[in-house]
Amino acid sequence: MMLASPSEPLSQLEVLVVDCQATAAAPRGHLVEIGWARVLGTTITHAHAWLIALPDGEQIPPAVARITGISEHMMQSAIDGRCAWRELTDQAASLTQQPAPTVIHFARFEQPFLRTLAAGVFPLDVVCTRDIARRLLPNLPRCSLRALAGYFGRAVGALRRSGDHVDATAFVWHELVGLLDRHGVSTWGALNDWLAGPATPMRRRRRIWPMPRDVRLSLPTAPGIYRMLRTDGSVLYIGKAGSLHHRVNSYFRKQAGVPERLLEILSQARAISFDVTPSPLEAALLEPDDIKRHRPPYNVALTTASRALWFTSPDLSARSPQPSPHCPFGPFVSADTLDQFAALARAGRAALTPGFTRPR
Repeated sequence: MMLASPSEPLSQLEVLVVDCQATAAAPRGHLVEIGWARVLGTTITHAHAWLIALPDGEQIPPAVARITGISEHMMQSAIDGRCAWRELTDQAASLTQQPAPTVIHFARFEQPFLRTLAAGVFPLDVVCTRDIARRLLPNLPRCSLRALAGYFGRAVGALRRSGDHVDATAFVWHELVGLLDRHGVSTWGALNDWLAGPATPMRRRRRIWPMPRDVRLSLPTAPGIYRMLRTDGSVLYIGKAGSLHHRVNSYFRKQAGVPERLLEILSQARAISFDVTPSPLEAALLEPDDIKRHRPPYNVALTTASRALWFTSPDLSARSPQPSPHCPFGPFVSADTLDQFAALARAGRAALTPGFTRPR
C-alpha cells in the first residue's frame, strides 16, 4: 500500500473520525456505543455506529439512558466490543497514511476505551479537536462539541449518540483545518508538532464573546421577545424581557459564576432577532408560541418533553411516560427527580451492606 506523503495538506488528507458513549469515564465506565467514519474534506464515507454489549449484570444508568436515549430494549441488538473494534481497525488500515490519522473530540475520554479494545498494538494516531480549538480559539467560553459546532453554525442533536457526534466532529474538524492553515499548520506532522509544543500563555482577562458587541448594544429598551441565533440563523434560545436592551446585555456582563448552560449558549450566539411588544405581559404571552414554533434547543422549561410525567419500577431502574405493570410507581415530574431518588436508594443500599462504614 502506498503511504501518503508527510506533506499531504490536511485539507486533502483522509482521516478517521471516532466517537464513543459510555456509562461513565474509564476505568469505572463501560462502553455503550461506538461510531466512526472516514472523512475527506466535507465528504463522509464508511460511517458506522454500533451499540456495544455491556458486561453481564451491568445496566445503563438512568442518567445515561436519558441523555443518550439508549434503552435496555435497544441494547438487545448490541454487539461485542471486539467485533466493533475489528471493523474499525479494518477501516483504519485502509487509509493511505499509517498509523491512521484519527480525529476525536475530547479524546481523553475515548482513548482509554479504545486502548482496552485494542489490547496491544494501537493503530490510531489520535488528535483531539477540543485541544486544537482551545489553542485556536482561546477566548471562546466553551469548547464542548455542541458549543464548537454551534459556533461554526451547525446544530447538534439533543441526544448524545455516536452517529450524530461523528458527523458533528467531522464538521468541526473541517472548520478547524481552515483555521490551522491560517496559522501555518497545514500537514498532519506539523499539527502533531504544534500540539506537542507549549500553548501560548494567556493572561487572565475579561471574557470575549463571539457575538459582536454593537449587535447587542443596539437593542431597544422596549419590552418584547428575543431570539439568540447561530451563524446559520438557527435559533438557540428565546426569551422575554421588560427591556430587550437590559435583559440581553445582562447575559454578557457577568464574568464569574456563569452557569455552564449559559456559557454554551453564548459560545454559539452570533446574532439576535427580536419583536417589540406593547407591554411585558404581551411578551410573556407571545414567548411560549414562539418557542413551540422554533423549538430552540436551550428552551427546556416550556417544551412538552420537559413537562412529561414519569413512572418507575419498584427498584427505580426503569421508567416510562405511562403507568404499567412494570413501572407502576409515580407520577414523577421530571427525569432529574427520578435520578435523585435512584441515587438516594443506592446510597441506602450501600449503608446496609455488611462492612460499610458511614463517613464521619
